[in-house]
Parts: sequence; C-alpha cells; structure tokens
Amino acid sequence: MDMDTIISNWVEREFDVIIGTSWEYQTPMTRIAAEALAANKTTKFAVLTGWEPAPNLMVTFSKLYQVKYLLGYLAGLMSKTGHQCYIGAVRDDPSLMAGAIAQAIGFADAYPGGHTHVYFINAWTDDILERKTAEQALHDHPEIDIFTTHTDSITTQLFAREKGLFSTGISSDMRFRVGESVLSSAIFKWETALADIVNRALTDTWIENYTAVIGMQEGGVALTTLSNFVPSDVAEEIYSREDRMLNDPHWDAFCSPNMSEYTDAPLDENGCVPSELISSFFSTVDHLPPSIATVYPDIVIPPIPIVWLEYNSGIAVAFMIIAALGMVMCVVLLVLLATWKNKHFKASSREFLAIIVIGTFMSQIAVFLIPGKPNPAQCQAFMWITGTAFVLVYGAILIKSFRIWIIFKRVAKLTDPPTMPLYLLFLVLLGMILTLFVILITWTAIDYPTVVLSENVLYPDSLVASCHWNHYRSWMGAFLGYMGLYVVCGSVISWLSRKIYIEVYNESQQLGLMMYNVLVVGTILVSLLQTIELSLEAQFALEAVLITWIGISGIVILFLPKLYGKIRNDKKTRQYPSSSPANTDSTSAVR
Repeated sequence: MDMDTIISNWVEREFDVIIGTSWEYQTPMTRIAAEALAANKTTKFAVLTGWEPAPNLMVTFSKLYQVKYLLGYLAGLMSKTGHQCYIGAVRDDPSLMAGAIAQAIGFADAYPGGHTHVYFINAWTDDILERKTAEQALHDHPEIDIFTTHTDSITTQLFAREKGLFSTGISSDMRFRVGESVLSSAIFKWETALADIVNRALTDTWIENYTAVIGMQEGGVALTTLSNFVPSDVAEEIYSREDRMLNDPHWDAFCSPNMSEYTDAPLDENGCVPSELISSFFSTVDHLPPSIATVYPDIVIPPIPIVWLEYNSGIAVAFMIIAALGMVMCVVLLVLLATWKNKHFKASSREFLAIIVIGTFMSQIAVFLIPGKPNPAQCQAFMWITGTAFVLVYGAILIKSFRIWIIFKRVAKLTDPPTMPLYLLFLVLLGMILTLFVILITWTAIDYPTVVLSENVLYPDSLVASCHWNHYRSWMGAFLGYMGLYVVCGSVISWLSRKIYIEVYNESQQLGLMMYNVLVVGTILVSLLQTIELSLEAQFALEAVLITWIGISGIVILFLPKLYGKIRNDKKTRQYPSSSPANTDSTSAVR
C-alpha cells in the first residue's frame, strides 16, 4: 500500500492531525489536504521542514542553519588550512541548503579566505557513494582538514577519523558513535515542533497558511557538547556566539559582517538577510557564495559489491553442523543428569553440572550469529551470548570446585565441614553474571554497534560489511579481562584441590585441563583475530573454532571421567551386586 493511500485512509477515519516528518511529504500532503478541505474533512495536516502551507496544512521551517553556522565557525577556528569539505544528501531540501550556506559563511567568518568544498550524493543514505565522495574530495583537495555532512549516516565522520582529521556531525551527538574527532553536532529537537502542531490542531489556536519557524530561541535546534579536542579559548568563542544567537533578536546566522559580500539578497537595518527571505533565497545550490564555496559535479561510481559470509557457504555450514551436534550432546547430557543417579554425578553437584551444560549449549548458539549480513542487534547479541555462556560454564565449575576444596580442607584439619547450602552458591553465581551484565549493559548503552563498509586487501573489488564499535578495543579489553579472572582463579583452585583424596571429588585435573585449554587456545586464536587481516572464511573459522572447541572440549574433559566411572561402577555392580560401591554411601562427607 502506497503512502498516498495510507494518508487518505487516515483522513477517512477522521484522524485529528497527520504529520509528515520530512519535506518529501510536502507534495502528497498538499494534494490530500486540498481534497480533504474540499470534502469538509476536519483533519489537520503538517509537514516538518515543508515550504508551502495551506488553510489546513501547517509547515515548519527549521532554523537548523543557526547551529550549522556555529559548526562552520567552529570548523574555521579549528582548521589549519582553511579548507573544509561539505557532503550533503540532496540539492532540493531548503533546510539543508540554508544550512550548507550558513556553514560555509561561518567557516569563512572564522577563517578569512577559508573555502568550503561542497558535494552532493543525491541520497540520504548511501554509505558506498558517500565514502567514495569523501575519498575523491580529499584526493582532489588534499588541503582539506575538516569534514562535515548533512546525510543520514556517519560514514564521512568515520572516514575523517580514519585519516586523522576532524569533522562535525548532524542529527545526533556523533561523538558517541565516532569519537572525539567529531568536534560537535547540530541536532533537531522535534518535540518542540510536534507539541506545537498537536496543540494547534486540537485547540482553537490553528492558524491557516501558517509556517512555524523553529530555531534555537524556540528550543527546536541545538549544538551538542564540544569535543575534548576543542581548546578552551575556542569553546569560549563558540559559546559566546551561541549565547548571542539565543538572546539577541537582531543577530542571526545570516548577519555576518561580510554578508553583503556573500549575497545579493536585500539586507535589513541590522545587516541581516530578513528571515522571510531565507527559506526562498537560500534554497538552491546557486546561492552558495562562490567566493567562499565551490559546488562540484556529482561523483558517479559503478556499483560496488558488498560482501559478507553467507549462511550457505561451505565453512559456515560445516561449523553450524558441528555446533548443532554440540547442542545435541548437551541435551543428551542433561537427560543423563536427570535420570542417572550415582556417586559420580552426585559428588559433582548435579545442579551445577546442569548449569555447565546449559552454558555450553548457549555458547554453541553464538556460532549461528556469525554468518549472514551483519546487523547491530545480531553483533551485540553475540557478545551477550558468548559472555553469559562463559560465566555459566566456568563460574559454575569454579564455585563447585571451591566448595569441595573448602570442605576437604576442614575435614583434613579434623574440624566440622562448613555448611554451604546450594542457594548460597547460586547467589554467588548470580553475582558473577550480574557483574558481566554491568559490563555488557554499559557497553550496549554507550557504544552500540553500527554496520560499516570497509576495504580489505583480500577483496580488492568489494567492500566488506562488518560491525563497528567506536571503542571496540577498550570494551573487548574489559570483556576479556573479566573472562581472564576466571582462568586465573580456576588455575589456583586446580592447584589447591589437587590433593583431595577421594577420587570422585577430585576434579583438579579436569579443571586444570579446561583452564589450560581456554588459556592456550583462546590466547592464540584471539591474537590472530585481533592482529591479522583475514578473509571472511578464515575469520569465521577461527571464531567458530574458538567457540566450539572451548565449549565442546570442556564438556568432554569434565564429563568423560564421570561417564567412564559410571560405566565401570555399573560393571562392578553386575559382578558383585551385594558389595558394590553403588550400595555404599561415599558422599556423606559433603552433606
């Protein structure tokens, strides 16, 4: 169903107000609003960043150019060469064009003789074209040292950071997604405009043919916090101009002392372009002052394939089969734990063995999250699942091994064994999991991943899609550091519990092998993943080996002696039924 049909349906259902959230709704809204008015419908309409109001259609014109001027001024103060690059989405958005012109004026005001190089990609989101445009701009004008955009992506900001350059952002505080190389961003605060529209539509304050101008004074647009790279004197100058723009009604972005050099528009008594002319005069690329800005032809590139590891690739299918078999093994072990009752399982804390198996089952799920086209939710879920699985497995075995060691330490000293009820052990495990969740929740809230396209020497004619975290190494360091604590503690407990004299309780060898397994295999594979540029197949293979080997081999190391002991015990029971160890309660020491 097309948008015109949907909007018309809403009119028939007598919606009070219908709001188009972009200038692209102007044309269909104008037509449908006229039809509704002719049919005596009471529905009101509104278009954010529109340009043509009607009796029942309100439009808003955002003074984003005010903040864009401040960004341009900031860029001019931070530039060492006097050249910035502006990459815009489309040429026919009045708000975007006014912002581009204001940013060029701000840059020239702060850096006399400064120049803005302007490009358009004719799309709000085209990561490939946007990056190629930024690359072409820097190739043609290597003097550029500041990048700025008005698109729906962070591609240019990431490119600038990669080249060691500063940038400014749009629509959100891009410092949180890119880093401090983003000096500041211009943001919309649409709640101001939306509240005004709804209030007018539902009360008798509706004004026919009304254009609501939403600027800094109205709280509709704002400048985000400045980067830590901005010196204090520059910040003071920016905040001073921001304060003047907020409080001086006779000073605005188009009130530059050099305004007469930038435009042929008539100026008012304060040397400013009158606000009623801004939306029309500064609405096309033709009004970019040639003395301070140059508009370049659109860059046309042939389609570039984007690659990722497909689910149906041979290596992906092979490891997913291995992971699925590991999950089946876990289910079988859970059934055995629930049905087999003998000293080997009882002495090993059956409940914690079940937790270990569940954790291993969960770890194998992570293998299925690696292939396929990357998306942010899938990437972050991978970190949550692998981390939680690791803590369940190694947290459980640490707790139960520590409990056994404490008990036998007291027994060896001829003192009463301490009482360590299961609920207390579960609380300790819960604390371990919650500690991990604090790390993961902080990571997810502060640095949610984005999907980026990057070049890889192994794929010279393609771009590789992958997940990107702004501070990946820092988060991964904290993540792996927490995992490392379990390896250290496990190694210590393995050493301390080596002399437990009852065989069914002594798991020091299994614990030691598991920790050695994690330490050696994990260190080698993680180091390779972090230091070498690999093909998609090789990267997946290393990650899948890391997950399946550590998970499945850990289960084998832990359970194989118990299964062997169970089989051997059953054999003795058949041979000597009256004196079988199965009829002897050898677990009373830890009750």
